Order: sequence, then C-alpha cells, then structure tokens
Amino acid sequence: MAQILDGKAVASDIQNNLKEEIKRLSDQFPEFIAGLAILQVGDRSDSNVYINAKLKASREVGITAQHIKLPRSSAQSEIIEAVQRLNEDPNVHGIIVQLPLDTDSVVDTHLVTNTISPDKDVDGLHQSNAGQLARGDLGSCIVPCTPRGCLELILRTGTEIQGKRAVVLGRSKIVGAPMSNLLMWNHATVTICHSKTVDLKTEVSQGDIVVVAIGQPQLVKGDWIKPGAVVIDCGINSIPDSTKKAGYRLVGDVDFESVKHVASWITPVPGGVGPMTVAMLLKNTVDQARLAFQKTRALGCCCNILILDPVNGYSDIHKSLKEEVARLKEEYPGFSAGLAIVQVGDRNDSNVYINQKLKASKDIGINAQHIKLPRSSTQAEIIQAVQQLNRDKNVHGIIVQLPLDTENTVDTHLVTNTILPGKDVDGLHQSNAGQLARGDLDACIVPCTPRGCLELILRTGTDIKGKRAVVLGRSKIVGAPMSDLLKWNHATVTVCHSKTADLKAEVSQGDIVVVAIGQPELVKGDWIKPGAVVIDCGINSIPDSTKKAGYRLVGDVEFKSAKLVASWITPVPGGVGPMTVAMLLKNTVDQARLAFQKAGGVTQWCLQLLPLSLKTPVPSDLDIAQSQVPKDIDVLAREINLLSEEVDLYGKKKAKVSLKVLDRLAGQKDGKYIVVTGITPTPLGEGKSTTTVGLAQALGSQLKKNVFACVRQPSQGPTFGIKGGAAGGGYSQVIPMEEFNLHLTGDIHAITAANNLLAAAIDARIFHEATQSDEALYKRLVPSKDGKREFCKIQLGRLQTQFDITVASEIMAILALTTDLRDMRRRLGIMVVASSKSGDPVTADDLGIGGALTVLMKDAIRPNLMQTLEGTPVFVHAGPFANIAHGNSSILADKLALKIVGENGFVVTEAGFGADIGMEKFFNIKSRYSGLTPNAAVLVATIRALKMHGGGPTVTAGMPLPKEYTEENVKLVEEGCSNLMKQIENARFFGVPVVVAVNAFATDTPDELEAVLRIARSSGAFDAVICNHWAKGGAGAVELAEAVQRAAEQPSNFQFLYDVKLPIEEKIEIIAKKIYGADGIELQPLAQEQIARYKRQGFNDLPICMAKTHLSLTHMPEKKGAPKGFVLPIREVRASIGAGFIYPLVGKMSTMPGLPTRPCFYDIDIDPDTEEIVGLS
Repeated sequence: MAQILDGKAVASDIQNNLKEEIKRLSDQFPEFIAGLAILQVGDRSDSNVYINAKLKASREVGITAQHIKLPRSSAQSEIIEAVQRLNEDPNVHGIIVQLPLDTDSVVDTHLVTNTISPDKDVDGLHQSNAGQLARGDLGSCIVPCTPRGCLELILRTGTEIQGKRAVVLGRSKIVGAPMSNLLMWNHATVTICHSKTVDLKTEVSQGDIVVVAIGQPQLVKGDWIKPGAVVIDCGINSIPDSTKKAGYRLVGDVDFESVKHVASWITPVPGGVGPMTVAMLLKNTVDQARLAFQKTRALGCCCNILILDPVNGYSDIHKSLKEEVARLKEEYPGFSAGLAIVQVGDRNDSNVYINQKLKASKDIGINAQHIKLPRSSTQAEIIQAVQQLNRDKNVHGIIVQLPLDTENTVDTHLVTNTILPGKDVDGLHQSNAGQLARGDLDACIVPCTPRGCLELILRTGTDIKGKRAVVLGRSKIVGAPMSDLLKWNHATVTVCHSKTADLKAEVSQGDIVVVAIGQPELVKGDWIKPGAVVIDCGINSIPDSTKKAGYRLVGDVEFKSAKLVASWITPVPGGVGPMTVAMLLKNTVDQARLAFQKAGGVTQWCLQLLPLSLKTPVPSDLDIAQSQVPKDIDVLAREINLLSEEVDLYGKKKAKVSLKVLDRLAGQKDGKYIVVTGITPTPLGEGKSTTTVGLAQALGSQLKKNVFACVRQPSQGPTFGIKGGAAGGGYSQVIPMEEFNLHLTGDIHAITAANNLLAAAIDARIFHEATQSDEALYKRLVPSKDGKREFCKIQLGRLQTQFDITVASEIMAILALTTDLRDMRRRLGIMVVASSKSGDPVTADDLGIGGALTVLMKDAIRPNLMQTLEGTPVFVHAGPFANIAHGNSSILADKLALKIVGENGFVVTEAGFGADIGMEKFFNIKSRYSGLTPNAAVLVATIRALKMHGGGPTVTAGMPLPKEYTEENVKLVEEGCSNLMKQIENARFFGVPVVVAVNAFATDTPDELEAVLRIARSSGAFDAVICNHWAKGGAGAVELAEAVQRAAEQPSNFQFLYDVKLPIEEKIEIIAKKIYGADGIELQPLAQEQIARYKRQGFNDLPICMAKTHLSLTHMPEKKGAPKGFVLPIREVRASIGAGFIYPLVGKMSTMPGLPTRPCFYDIDIDPDTEEIVGLS
C-alpha cells in the first residue's frame, strides 16, 4: 500500500519556513518586503477561488500581495500596460497573470506572460526562464511552481532521482515540458509521453517516477504502474457524483484507488500537488524579493547507410542555398547575407572548423568575416566585439567559435547570450532555447546540429510522429535541443546521459537514436533496435598506427556493428558534421532574408493599438493625456519595422530616428502625402492639430492603414503665452503631452545654443577687430604653420562670398527645410549674419562657425518619434511659426514617414494657420525643396470661425464666446463661408483635391453643419464631412479618413503657384492677388531698395515666404471673410539665404511677438509630491 504524499502538510511546512524567513529579514532590515501582484482579467469564479487562496496564503507568511482586477472588456494592450507598470514597481517582486484570461478580446496569452520581467515571473512561464531551465541553468532561472512543487514532493519521499527512470505524461508549457527538464537536470532518465504516444501503458510501466499532467480523469490505472514507483498526480478534474452535495467530486489523472495498491508513494487529489503549487509560488516570490534586496543592499554575493557526400544531402542543401541567395539578389537589389565568426585564441581545431565555414559561406554567396581576438582578450573585450556585430546591419548571423582559447576567465554562456537572438545562428541564446523548449519552432533559431540531424531523419522517409526516440546526451548544443526538437515533432522522447542506470536497455527501445555523449564507439550493435534510424553526432580520435596521423576519427556509435542492425546510420566523418555547417549557412540565409524583407519591403504593421476610455463630458486635454498609458517607444519602433540601430531612445516614451532609414528604404515607394490646413482662424484656433492627429488615428485604428502624423514641435512662447500647447486636443492628441509641449528631446534648446554661439562669435569678432591692428588680427586668425600662413577652407570661402544682407537667425527654418546633414552644414554656413564696415556681407562661415553650429545641431536633425492616444506613430520635428516663417514641420520627418508607411500607407502633416499662410508655403517652399508631391489637402473649418467671418462679434482668447456663437444662425454661417470658399480656391490653385473637415462642436446645429457641407461641395471641394475626433478619437474621424483615402487615389495635378525665376516683386504680387484676393501690392521705399539689392546679388530665384497676420486674408487683422478692393503694403523685404527664401514683411507684421497680458504660465505648475504637471493645455 502506497504512502500518501500529503501536499497540505508539506506546503504548510514550507510556508512556516517562509514566514520565519520573512520575519528574520524584516527584523534585520526593517525596509525589507516581499511583494506579489496577481493580475486577473474578468471574473471567472474558479479564478476567484484560486486567487483568494493565494492572497490568503501570502498574508499568512507576510508577503504583501495585491490583486489587480481588469474588466472582461480589457484589450491586449491594456493587459500588457498593467503588467509593464508592475514590472517597474520596485515593491513588486513576483507577478502572475491568472490563467485562463476571461476576456472579450483576442489576447495572445504567450505575449502577455512574456511581458513579465523574467526576474518577476514567479510562475516561471517567461520564455527566458523556460530556456534556462531547458539548458539546465537551474541556478539562474525561476522554476514553474507546479513542477517545483512536484520535485519537492519527490525529494521528500527520500527517493534518489539520479539514475532513475522518470516518465512524464503531458508536455504542457506549464507542467509537462518544464517537469521533464527539471527531472532531466536532476539526473533522471526522462521519457515524455503525450497524446501522440502509441502505447502509453507500456511507457508508464517503466517509470520509477511517474508525473501525470495529461488532463484526462483517472486515466492512469494501477496495472500501468511499476511496483514501488513514486506517482505524482497533477491533474484535477470534476466527475459526476450524486452522493455529493455539489453533484460532483474532484479526481486526478490517476485512478487513485487502484494505483495506491502498487505505488510506494502517491499524491491525493485534492490535497496533493495543488497546495504545493501555491507554496512554491510563495517561495519563488520570497526568493526573488531576497535576491532583489541583496542586489540593492549587498546582503550576499551575487541497413542503408545515410552518407552525406558531395552528391548527397549536403550537396543538395548547398546547391539550394546558393540558388536562393542568387534569387534573393535578383528579387532585392542590394541583398547580401552576412556571417561573422568570432574566434578567441588560435586553437588548431578551431582554425580548421572556421576555414570550412568560411569556404562554404563563400561558395554559396554569403559574405563571411572572421574576427580573431588574441588569447589575452578579456570577457569585456569579447562582449564588445559581439555587440559591435549586433549593431552591424550587414551581419545577419553571428557565431562564437567554442571552446574559447583564452587566458582569462570568461563566462561562455554570457558571451553567447550577448548575441542578438535574431542573429544567433548557432541557436545558443537562452531566448531561442526557451522558445524551442516550449515548441515555438517558428519563432526561434534552431541550433545547427539538431536541425541538421532532423533533416537527416526526415530524408530517410521516417514519420517521426508517435515514434520512440532516444537521445544520448543532454548538452546545451546538441542533446537538450535535439530532445526538444523531436518532442515537438511528436516523438516520445527519452533523454539518457551519464547518470542513466541502464543505457543499453534504454537505447534498445529507440526507433530513432541520436547519440551525442562524447564517448568513442560507446553504442554497440546489440544496443540498437532492429530497423532503427541512428544519428551519430560524436567525433573522437582513437589511436591507429595504420594511419599517417597515428589516429582515426570515430563516432559515439560503433559503426561496424550498428550498421548491421540499423535501417539508416550516419558515418563519422561525413555524416552529421557537414550538416552542421549546412544548417549554419541555412540559418544565416534565413535570417538575412527575414532582415532584408523587414528592411526593404514595408508590410502591414501589427500595431498594438491603445484603447480609448471615452468620457462625457470630455475631460481636460491634460487629464485625458495623463490617463492614457503610452507604449514604450521601442515597442512602437519595432511595430513599424524600424531596426534597433536606427532608434535612439530618449527615456521610454520618445526617441530619435536615424536618417539612415532613408538609405535602407531607398527602393521603397512613398505612401500617400496629405497636408492639413484650415480656414482663417479665430484667436482660439480651429483644431488643425487635433484634426491631424484624429485623422491619423482614424486611418490607423479604424481603417488599419500604415499611417504617420508629422507635426511641429511647439515653442515655449505659445505654450506659456496665449495659445497653450500644440499636441492636439480631446481624444486626438500626441502623448506624453507634457513632454511634447515642453523639452521633448532638446531640439529647440540646440537651436537656442546654436543661436547663442553665433551671437557670441559675432560679438567676439567685433571686439577683436575694434581692439587690434589688422596685422595683429591677421596673425591670430592665420597662425603660422611650418613658416607659412594660409587661409583655412572656411576663410577662403569668405573671400569668395558676395552676399550683402543682414538677417536674423534662421536656424529653425534651416532645420525644417534641410534634406540631410551635408545640406544643413551648407545652409548654416551661408547664413548672412552681419555686414563689414565696408558693406560686405559676413556669413557664419566667414566667422569660422558654420561647422560648430552643425555640431550643435547634429542630433536635432533627426526626427523625434512619439505616439498618439491610440498608439499610432507620430514624428515631431522642427517648429517654425507660420505667420513670420514658413510654418511647417521638417522635410526629413515627412520623407522618413513616407518611406516607413510604404506605398499603401499615409502620411498626414500639418501646415500652420490658414491655407493662405501655412498651406501656400507648404506647396511653394517646402514641396519645392523636398521634391515631394502632395496627394490631397484637408481644410479644417468650424462653425465658430465661419460665424466670425460672416460678421459675428470679436472673438477674444480667455473671454466667453458671445451668444451669436452658441445659438443657431445659419445665415451668419453662410455669409462666413466666403472665407471657406476662398481657401478651397487657394488649395485648388495647386491642383490638389480638397476635403473639407468640419470640426464639430456641441453647440453646432444640424442645419448649420449641413449648410457648410453644401457650400463646400458646390465650391469645388472633393468632399466635405463632419468630424467628432475631439470627443471620439479616431472613431470620430472615420468618414474623414475614408474621404481622404478616396481623394488621395485621384490623379495628381500638383503645380506650383509661380515660377521662381520671375522677378521678386512679381512673385509677391501673384501671392497677394491669387491667394489673398488683393488688387495689387505697394512696395515701400525700403522694400524696393532691398529687392533691387537681392537681384544684384543673385538671389532673385528664391521662393517667397510672406510674413503676414494669420487673422485675415489681408494685412488688417480685423478684416474677416474674403475682403476685396485692398492693396497689400510691403514694408520691408528680408532674406534668409541659408533657409532659401525671401520674406516680405506685410503691413505692421512683427517678427518678434510678445506675451499677452495674462499668459498661460499663470496656470502651469507641478505637484511636488507626484511630479505631475498641472495647468498645461
């Protein structure tokens, strides 16, 4: 009769010990806590029972446990965000996600559990922990609770596991698979059985230890059990029982009544494994809390003969790879597959192997490089070499030749784990090992030798499913992954090793035998089951006086005797060895193909969209922004197919993107290019930024398009002045809103620093010229070198300069209009910053400062990656005003975005103020320098602004709106549509289809809205739609997105408004007459003088950037609608040579706006306790 393994008693003992340990640590270190977080989705009653048991047990031992309960409506992104918050909480040491998830949404449970930090994964489900367990790294991984509890129960029986035959029924990721690994690394010989095993009873009957987790009530009977076996029953099932009050009773997967008469020990159900699972959850939590505390407080230390010759399999694989590389080069111009082999030292055998790999690589067209480090190399130097290869986009596969021939102590495991999993073509990284152990074969790189062995087995025609496979050896390189590979190809696998009691008996049962045990000719013919397939991975040298070298190579199998019994057998040498090389090459080509497909061919993104929690009334912009948890920006970057080396993180929520993306995607067709503009606005703004973001959210979250929004970075003037921030508003915003509106990544500070440096250079030159003689100044400026004084390159450029103007700083405009770093260097250098005493122009390069300015701007040139409230990507870059500058985000951001979204994607960019201001400059200046062709324009209008243009009262920022704006007045709206009609006409001058977006407010009436739609369509708009994105996010702009998609499919008839070769005054007049509706222009004397000078200096052929009020089509802010009969006064004409435009100053327009009487900064503050910003809008 079996003894009962009382799980409750053992668990109670463990929990008492944990309670004492926590008390001891707390007494010694009052700040010590052990924190457990249980995340539940939905409200399953069985989950509630399990969670309450865990919470109760946690409290009893002194663990601080919290229960995070998410609603069934939770999306995958919300669940992941909850996990990420717990990852970042230093007081949480263990996180479990209660499974199964009770959710209405489609959720990838594997992705959720893999989001948990491996060192907080107290359920042991993360692929990193699974990989380390599979590889036998028991000291560095968290073992899943149920297997750990089972092992503890086995050990408590006094059974010595080493050498015992263990049978595990079930291969689940939670119990079966990790249980088999745990027993194997405790030196049992393990057979894993499952639903495809042919004869379960026979397999089970051989087990000294039997662990059952197969989910079939009372499957295992007494006559299945070897007498005296230890039986651990992990099952829990309910079966009908009319004698019970509940109508059912709980039973395990083992028929307890019959098995208890045969086994020596058995666990009951309930009361056996269940309590141990909870106890081990608590133990894992306390272990991780202690480790975390030790880390922070330093408490502790941290037949046929299957021969692969040139005419057999290896040659076939070699040939097919060579053909594939050639085909990929034709399909993807510029394709190459790169392999890097890192060698430390100079071992002769390593040199031979490496030369073979280099030759084979060259033969099929792989670009292979050999990085040879000296024996004196330290671990840090080896890791640094690997990290450099990780960053090299031309390297797709990295291997570190083992063993390392080094004089220093080096952690080989750490070195191989430094290789990026996606470049680990040896398949040794713990992430690849973990995915293989869990059966995620499509997501991992399989080690070369096991992959080669599997290929050989398949080439015999053997159907692996249901076969009995025996693997001799459990090395991390061959044995362990080979057993996993066979297991997930549905073989019933037994892993044997040096501690297996009767190797011969085990091997003799194998239909497939893979030998990698490192003992020459160990396996004899009489060990082999007749007809078995034998794969010999061994290679050993034994003395042989008949050989010239004095030795010969043999495998781990005695070939002569085994070949008489096996159906197929591999020879040594010439069997597995060539396949290992072949699979190394195949892994490399596979990864190169994947990398190139990702790099060069834009596909539909798999965005993790962020759900909106819409509220009525709509909260403040800041409240909405702060209530949404953004994705980590590296996650978003991966989702949109940016490579890790192309993204520099600035914290977790923003990043800069490398301009090298343009080189990588040079062959990719651009997406559709949409510009958002508006009618002439009120001082309150009409929601152009909000519409830009809302349209992008609609295209991305609702229409499932690849879409980028490209917006300007707001300056601190509007943010702290009258307008507030520019992140959009309501449920259509860029987040984190505070970072967007304030420092972001420091681009504006870089521009400020560059301006200050330029000012300092000017002051210094004026001072030195005023206080020194020409001779002394010349000696200082042109120092003697080898007895000669020569002008440097920049100074020579000064002597050739013929500019004759003085202009204020234009660095922001240069940033927005530059096309690459070289272009920015040129533009900064040719800025004219002063005049000499004789009237000659002085440029930045004259002062020798052009290069230094570029250095300050070298990071600012890269666009900033952020996200919308719904998780779609946004580029934030540059911030020129639209009324006194050209008012558009950068060319580079648009170019990058158009490539990243791909041919079927969309880029939505915003032009400042009304169409007469920002849009005109977008087309005539930005599009001219970028060479990009816009596909459509969106013209934003509001009933409020149209009423103002129809003769409504003055709208003043900070004051309540007059009643005319909140009560229905269709006539006022219709009269105000004169401005809308003019701005539609303005857009059509450029040959671009116009979609009118009416940004709806709660006070708008159906008749007012319908009037706008009717007039817009009759005035030439492609379409006109009502939008509610402020209140509903992307869902409120679906109709707009669909209209924009249709408009963008129209043939492009884009054209510029004027030829830049026309005289300056004629270009100004064309803009004034066509865009503003003026009768003509009046050039004041200073303007006439300046224009004449620019023509003499050769600057006539630059585009025009009008500096004009944004509040009217005229130069008079109070004139609304579409005025006629006015002449546009041009007070002055300035030039920005570096930026590349002439800018006339219209009327009283100031280029130095100031703050209002009551600036926004009155309301902006920070909570010193939470560090949350308040009052920002």
